[in-house]
Amino acid sequence: MPWTLTDLEAPVVALALDGEAVVAGLGDGRVLRSDDGRGGWRLVAHLAPATALLATAGALLIAHQGGVDRVEASGRASPGRGLPAAAGVVALAPAGAAAVAGTRAHGVFRSDDGGASWADAGRGLPYRGAGLGVRGFAAAGAGLFVAHDLGVSRSPDGLAWADAGAGLPLRFGRLTLAAGGPGVLAEADGRIYALDGDTWVEAGSGGVALLGADGGALFGLDAAGGLVWRSSDGGTWAGYGEGLPAGPLALALGARWRLAVVEARGLWRRRASRPAPGAPQPSLLGVPPFLLDGRLALTVTLPAEADVVLALVDGAGLEVARLLEARLGPGAHGLALEAPAVEPGLYRCRLEAGGAAVAHPLAVLAGNGWAT
Repeated sequence: MPWTLTDLEAPVVALALDGEAVVAGLGDGRVLRSDDGRGGWRLVAHLAPATALLATAGALLIAHQGGVDRVEASGRASPGRGLPAAAGVVALAPAGAAAVAGTRAHGVFRSDDGGASWADAGRGLPYRGAGLGVRGFAAAGAGLFVAHDLGVSRSPDGLAWADAGAGLPLRFGRLTLAAGGPGVLAEADGRIYALDGDTWVEAGSGGVALLGADGGALFGLDAAGGLVWRSSDGGTWAGYGEGLPAGPLALALGARWRLAVVEARGLWRRRASRPAPGAPQPSLLGVPPFLLDGRLALTVTLPAEADVVLALVDGAGLEVARLLEARLGPGAHGLALEAPAVEPGLYRCRLEAGGAAVAHPLAVLAGNGWAT
């Protein structure tokens, strides 16, 4: 089923789901609600243009550059107390029964009363979040995650945070998060990472910009700007944009409906569907947390014969040492490798095979008698 247009006569600037109901914030400041995203739109509020929306029990939270407004089911609107003036809220997310708000310059705030009042919740964030530049949230089984200018932090409750960026590049231009069922995924400049315990493991390449995820699928934009998707357990990306005039700016992923925001062309809708199960992916085991003497004993497992490249890459994703380049058959391969000497620092050991990629972090320490 292709995408079809719902013309709302103004650009959509924010989008949220409340169960199967759709809430759309328009560029003229109106916020509309529809039971199915196709028709029957009714006005919820007319405020400043929204930057984010969040449906909570009994109220709708509308974020904008000035703060967060709370709109009750009766239609009564009131500004949330406790946020800095011109807070610049860019993201909202649930944290259990509470809500959190992320800002560009003032960090993270939490509300325990449905958005009526907000309190600073930046403990544990770099600089307590001041000037940090929040980019977005993801809530998954492992907790609440926030992406920001220095990486990713995690919290069990949205009150206190700890660094959760191990394995991600140290430098990036774009960083987005998405919850895929109980897990959480990250995309940094086109490479996809999955959280494995406390470490991010590279789980895909190909220059795809991640737009979102649900329990079974990842959605993104390919290098040409087209909407693509794949199974969340891997496999190849396939087109999902049939009928769209351009790649979407944002998605809302419900159990029955997919909603897409396309610049200047309103809201697009299609029935939910599932991608084909992901093909088996290559795996890389045995990467140590510390590289002490240059010797590596790794196990590479391939689902099919493929050209394999094993390399050390730095924090920017640039290759600094090639460990292996060969064609290997299907199955498990135990490899004893010797890495060229590299400067002390944080690296990733990356396997690329058959168009897929996986990488694990490792550190080279100074004074080990091997590194230069």
